[in-house]
Amino acid sequence: NSMHDGSIAIGRRTYITKDWSLDKGLVTGYVDSVTPMLRLKYKDYFIVPGRNNGETGIVLGIEKKF
Repeated sequence: NSMHDGSIAIGRRTYITKDWSLDKGLVTGYVDSVTPMLRLKYKDYFIVPGRNNGETGIVLGIEKKF
C-alpha cells in the first residue's frame, strides 16, 4: 500500500457486465486503522479514489495476476 505497510482487505465484487466490476469493502494499513475501499475495474484496468497527506485524487492502475 502507499504507506509501505502490509494491508488486509475484505470486500465484495459486483459484476456490472462481463468486463466491468465494482469492488467495495474495508482495508487496513493506512493512516486510519480501517479505511473504506472502492474500486472500479474494466478487465485488468482499475480506478480507485486515493488520499495522501490530506490531498485527494485518483489512482489508475493495471492488475496482473501471476
